[in-house]
Formats: sequence, C-alpha cells, structure tokens
Amino acid sequence: MKYGITLNMIVDDILNDKNGGMPNDDYSREQIMFKIFRWRELLIRRDVERNGINPIFQQSINCLELELTDETICCGVATECKVLKSVLEIPQLIRIKGRHAFTITSTNDDTVFAAMKHTEVRSLPNLRFTGDVKRAFLKPDNYLYILNDKFTRYANMSALFFDPRQAARFRNCSGDPCYTNDSPFPISGDFINAIYQEVAKELKMVNIYEANDQKPESVDSIEQG
Repeated sequence: MKYGITLNMIVDDILNDKNGGMPNDDYSREQIMFKIFRWRELLIRRDVERNGINPIFQQSINCLELELTDETICCGVATECKVLKSVLEIPQLIRIKGRHAFTITSTNDDTVFAAMKHTEVRSLPNLRFTGDVKRAFLKPDNYLYILNDKFTRYANMSALFFDPRQAARFRNCSGDPCYTNDSPFPISGDFINAIYQEVAKELKMVNIYEANDQKPESVDSIEQG
C-alpha cells in the first residue's frame, strides 16, 4: 500500500515553505521535481542495499506490449535470430548495486522471466542446464528484450524508475496513464520527510547566496570609496 502523498503535494509544500506560497520564477516546479527524484534515488539505493527492494518504491506497468524482432541488427542488416522486444522504450531505472531494478512476468501464465544484464547474453550458450531459461534484460537503447520465448505478447513489469512520471507513457487496464503527478508518490512516508527536508535545505542555501549577492554596500565601504 502506497501513501496518499502525491508529487504535486510535495512540490507545493516545498514552494509554500520557501516563499509563503507566492510564485517564484527562479525555481520552476520542474527543477524542484528533479531534486526530489535525485534524493529519492539516493535514499532508495541506500535502503535496498540494507533491506532489499521494498514494493512501495516500485511502479507497475501492466500489459507491456512485446513484439518479435531481430536479436541483432547491424548496419541495417537483419538476422534470422528472433527475440521479443518491448514496443515502447522503458523508463530509466534506478541503479542499484548487485540487484536488478525490475521484475518481468508473463501475462499468459505468470512465468517470471529471469532478469540478467545485457552483457551476459553471450555467455548463455555455455550454460549447460539453464541456457534455455526465459530471460529478460534491458539494452542501452532502453528497450526490454526477452530470450527463449517467441509467443508471449504482453508482460507485467514492476520496476524502480528514476522519474516516476515516465510511467505515464503506459496505460493500465482501465485505459488511464500508469502514473500522474496526482498519483501516490512511490516512496515511504519517512523518506518523504527526508526528501522534503533535503530539498528545502538546498533551496534555502541558494536563497542565502542570492541574498549575499544582492546585499547593498555597507556604510563603511561607501565611505572608503
């Protein structure tokens, strides 16, 4: 169960705390959101290293559409080796040490596709007993690929996205975006507090620098001039 706090609510609170609710042209909502995502990523990475992946941090893409494609396309020359590939690009994932930031299951039979790095694909032929296991990986082109399966057309994905808003490109079973800025923000309540404090602290430090830059000359400095 996710908390009811939304991204818009967090940004509004930070802006209200910063300038009494008055508009501020220097700090757009977009800039504040990026700071929120950066602190969220840092806190999640630390927590995952200690406690594993908490489902509250994850977002779900249901019925992710897949299509058959060539495993390798070099200089426009296609091969005959077919693999499954997501129709749409996958949002950027949070990097976590020693783990995969995503889980893929088939909508056909709830089969879990073993997650792997794209650099490990070449070693599969050397795996005597598990080389034909259905596996999922992301390439640097940000598409999801699935090996050893040519029939699955839709998959369910749970993942740790750096920018939760990117899930809005996908639709849920009701036809609505998988995420909006008024959806529950994928973070725990104690981390929301920490993120709020750190972002507010950053903005206050910038305010101090701005105030010093705009500080009028002192009486002494005027007289010495």
